[in-house]
Amino acid sequence: MSDQGTPQTPQDWQKLWQEKAQFENLYAEPKPPGQVPYGFGSFNTKYPYASWGSRVGASLIDSLWILLVEIVALIVTVLIGGSNALLFAYCVGLLTYLWFQCLNGLNGQTPGKRRMNIKVVHRDTGLPIGGLMGLVRWLASLAISVASCGIGGLLDVIWPLFDGQKRTLHDMVVRSVVINQPYPDRS
Repeated sequence: MSDQGTPQTPQDWQKLWQEKAQFENLYAEPKPPGQVPYGFGSFNTKYPYASWGSRVGASLIDSLWILLVEIVALIVTVLIGGSNALLFAYCVGLLTYLWFQCLNGLNGQTPGKRRMNIKVVHRDTGLPIGGLMGLVRWLASLAISVASCGIGGLLDVIWPLFDGQKRTLHDMVVRSVVINQPYPDRS
């Protein structure tokens, strides 16, 4: 390499990429030398995939949070004399729900997932999928349900019971998996 640190030959570039590939992803087991660097192969998690029950539990907790936000919005709107209190509460609930879907992508956890110690990550990298992909993940779930008049939605919900990686159909669309998150160290 030159004295500025910029690779000049293909061998220098190869060495630089090998050094860059040495970082250890928090959710992946280190791969033996000579294998493909992280992000270019299949994600090998050292944490087990989240169970169907923990995913359902997280969804129920999130639903209760959204319902609580809607009730508070409804009460506040009625107290200040709003004529469209139900519409306002519905819009606030929808925005809260969309925010939860963004959280799925941004840090992999909604309040329900955090409580159940599970996390949404990209299947290939083990990193969060991103806020936009969190919304795409939800839109895929919605499209599956609407396109099949609800039957696909039911299939989407029970699919993790039969999939080896415990993924839903909408997880497959955006290449995500839900893993058990280790309990935080509280020492």
